[in-house]
Amino acid sequence: MESTKKVVQTELEVESYNILKDVVKKKGMSIKEGLRQAIKDWTLQESNLNIDPFFDTSNVIKGRKVTDAAGIDQTLYGGKDER
Repeated sequence: MESTKKVVQTELEVESYNILKDVVKKKGMSIKEGLRQAIKDWTLQESNLNIDPFFDTSNVIKGRKVTDAAGIDQTLYGGKDER
């Protein structure tokens, strides 16, 4: 059975380690939890947003007022959108 997790190991300068230790302590986290969160945040920030469906603009109809939210007024308020 293959593990679903990988072990990552690195070295930090003492100053960086002390800052990390202080930050995770204030947040009530372990160093492991803090590093996992930092890696998650950084990889999301640096990753290619084209693979994220939220940022996929391939289904956008250009030049028309048609979006996924086109019927929101109808759904929320009923009746015809008068804008």
